[in-house]
Amino acid sequence: MNAPNKTAEAYDFVHPDHKLGARWPILEQIHQHVEVFIAERLSDRLKIVVTSAGGEVKPMKILDSVETTGPAALIYELSLQPLSGLAWVCLDTSVVSVLVDKYFGGTGIVPTVEAPRKLSPTELRLKDYICDAVKASLDEAWLPIRQVTPVFGSQVSRSQLARQEEAMVVIEAQMKFNIGEEEISIVTLYPSTMLEPLADVLQKELSASESTDNQFSSAMRRELMNCDVELRGVMAETRMTIEKVLALKTGDFIPLRDIENVSFKANHIPLFNAQIGISNGRVSASFNRWHSET
Repeated sequence: MNAPNKTAEAYDFVHPDHKLGARWPILEQIHQHVEVFIAERLSDRLKIVVTSAGGEVKPMKILDSVETTGPAALIYELSLQPLSGLAWVCLDTSVVSVLVDKYFGGTGIVPTVEAPRKLSPTELRLKDYICDAVKASLDEAWLPIRQVTPVFGSQVSRSQLARQEEAMVVIEAQMKFNIGEEEISIVTLYPSTMLEPLADVLQKELSASESTDNQFSSAMRRELMNCDVELRGVMAETRMTIEKVLALKTGDFIPLRDIENVSFKANHIPLFNAQIGISNGRVSASFNRWHSET
């Protein structure tokens, strides 16, 4: 019996297809949390309603990712120490314009930006707010998997990004946000080589018990942050005998010793220490440190 003829199949060892077909369920979960955390931080800082809209995480070639990046994108290098290599954060100029417009009471309509332009001082400050929110959110969302330290580096152009190794595979993590009727997005590009040491964890399939309702968590967090807390602090105290108390007459003075530091409590639970002083003619407390740090 003759064996069937078989022909050799080509396999690209430089750019293997299996990297493009990989799924990253845990990385998807991480960036769902990043979306929620960024939306909360921008909402609190800018006093506008920003909600997460659900982005996606997918592997792709670096050149394909550059082609989908807008012509007016602000691209920043990002290190996640101790992971090796550099990632990139892509923030379109229109995102900054929308947030500035909405912050000052405008309609928040996404403008069409065809080319990079110089940002105004106000836009630069808001861009810094966004970068701070991205950095803090990445730090918080990655913590259950691996403690990383996000550090923003230099700004690069689309052409500089395109000059990366042509065969490079990146994991594009797109984060989408709703501001009124408009949708904006922020994209993080991870080189696959950066994540490969954690691939076994990040490509793990999620069980039903591991999934979380991010919208519920976000709503619960906002409601908790809006709860009123009654604070109590003893500003001054002294000791007196019962005899002296009974002997008090109208106009008598009770000497009190000065107390510079006061422990403030809520429902008898110590929260923080503060230094007592005078501000604008009124007795005031200057926050010192959380009680848990003592």
